[in-house]
Amino acid sequence: MTEVSGSAQGAPYLRIERLVKQFGSFTALKDISLQIQPGEFVCFLGPSGCGKTTLLRAIAGLDIQTSGRIFQAGKEISTLPASKRDFGIVFQSYALFPNLTVEANVAYGLVSRGGVSKVEVKTRVADLLQLVGMPEAARKYPAQLSGGQQQRVALARALALSPGLLLLDEPLSALDARVRAHLRGEIRHLHQRLKITTIMVTHDQEEALTMADRIVVMNQGVIEQVGTPTEVYRKPSSAFVADFVGTTNFLPALVTGPATVRYAGIDLSCELDIRPGVGHDVTLAVRPEDIVVRGVTAGTPNSFTAHVADVEFLGSFCRVELKVSGGASNLLADFSINLVRDLAISEGMDLMLAMPPERLRVFPRAPQLP
Repeated sequence: MTEVSGSAQGAPYLRIERLVKQFGSFTALKDISLQIQPGEFVCFLGPSGCGKTTLLRAIAGLDIQTSGRIFQAGKEISTLPASKRDFGIVFQSYALFPNLTVEANVAYGLVSRGGVSKVEVKTRVADLLQLVGMPEAARKYPAQLSGGQQQRVALARALALSPGLLLLDEPLSALDARVRAHLRGEIRHLHQRLKITTIMVTHDQEEALTMADRIVVMNQGVIEQVGTPTEVYRKPSSAFVADFVGTTNFLPALVTGPATVRYAGIDLSCELDIRPGVGHDVTLAVRPEDIVVRGVTAGTPNSFTAHVADVEFLGSFCRVELKVSGGASNLLADFSINLVRDLAISEGMDLMLAMPPERLRVFPRAPQLP
C-alpha cells in the first residue's frame, strides 16, 4: 500500500484511503493513501500514464474509484456524484462556453445554482475578474482572448462558488513558455491570497518545484515520494524520482564498505540509505550542479581527476561533459559562467573534481539504469 500522511499537524482537509481504480484488466491506481492539509498547494507530478489525472478525477467524482474511500473536510464523499462535491476545476483546454461572454462564463455556476440575485451575481463576477486581472474583459467572448487570458477566465469561473477545493488539471500545458511562467506565478500568488486547498496535476517538474508546498511524485499507479520541493529534489527516495525530477548522473558502483562505494576504480564516501552488503552492485546518483571543482585538492574527500570532453554553453551556466578513466559513461557537471571563466575550463583539459559525500545518493541497481 502507498500511504502518505500530511506534513502539518491537525485534521487533514482531504483524506484518501486505499484507493484503487481499474479500467477493465488495467489497474490505473494501486492502493493509494494520501492526506492533504487545509490550505496546501499540492502537485501531482509524473509522466503520462502514471495515474495522476485518474487520481484527480476520482477526487472530483468524475471517475468513481473501484475501491477505497475519500474524505473531504471530515465528510465521506467516496460515492457522491461530482455535482454534490465541493470543488472548482480548471482543465487544460479551458472548457469555456464559446457562445457566452466572459461575464456569463464566470457567472454560469452561480446562475445554475440559483438563489443568488442578479446584483449579487454581477458583483461577484466583477470581483473575480478583478482578482484574476481581467476587469476589462467582461463583455468579450473567449475567441477574442489569448490562451493565457482564457485560462484566467476559467480560473475565475472555478472560484465563483467559493469551493473548498480547487483542482487544476494541467492548466498551463497548452500555453507558450513565457505565458506559462508568468501565469504559474499568478496562480501561486492567488493561492497565497485565498488560502484555498489546491491540487494541480502536471508533468512539468519546473511547475511543481516552483508552485507546490508539497509534491506527490507518481509512477505506474503508485506514489513514489511525497515531500516539499526541496526534499524531493535534494533527497529523492528512488532512482525514478531522481531521474524524473531534475537532471541526474547515474553511475554503476560497487559497495566496498559500510559507507563507501567504488565507481570507476575510485572509492567514494557516501551516506548509504540502503543496506546492501559489501560486494553488491548499486546505482550511484549525483546532480550535475553538485560536482565541485573550485578549491579542490588531492586531500578533498571524494576527489578525482577527469578529462573535459565537451563544454556546452547554456546561458547562465555551462554543462561540462567529463571523461573519467575507467568510467562506463561520461559524467555531466554544471558550472557557472563565472567559474568556467575564472578557471578557463575548456575542452581537452584535465580537472580535479570532488563529489561531496552528503550530495551522493545510492539506490539499488535498477535494470534500466547503468
